[in-house]
Amino acid sequence: FKFVDVDFANSLTRCRNYPCLAVRRLHADLTKSQVAQLEDFVTMVIGRKYNLWKPNAMFRKKSVIIAEDPDRAFFCSELVACAFKQAGLLPTHQASSCYVPGAFAECAGMRLLCGARLGPEERIIFDNRPERKEGKGSASTCRII
Repeated sequence: FKFVDVDFANSLTRCRNYPCLAVRRLHADLTKSQVAQLEDFVTMVIGRKYNLWKPNAMFRKKSVIIAEDPDRAFFCSELVACAFKQAGLLPTHQASSCYVPGAFAECAGMRLLCGARLGPEERIIFDNRPERKEGKGSASTCRII
């Protein structure tokens, strides 16, 4: 199922400053309640600003700013952790800000609740070459391996 209908190729153009990224798919038999919790969370946070990770966030016992605050910005892994917590897939005793991107890496062995698991890493490699058309801008293509 899909939570948000997003043009994946267009969203990848925002990542062209990075040589690659990894995606792991969530495998879970979610209940209707869990799906509703995730959909509500996604609806609430769509369009929010990105926030850089701050090392002191690792030592928080709980989130300082609640997710419902419209001014709340999220770091990438913090957003994923918060969504998983909304669905009951991560324990609530640890602040979402404590999750760094490496916590979701395949080698980190993250254990999710309710029988959920993350699939293997799928790497997306960006090819950022200068565009030959009219000599302006740059082309960004990607390949998934």
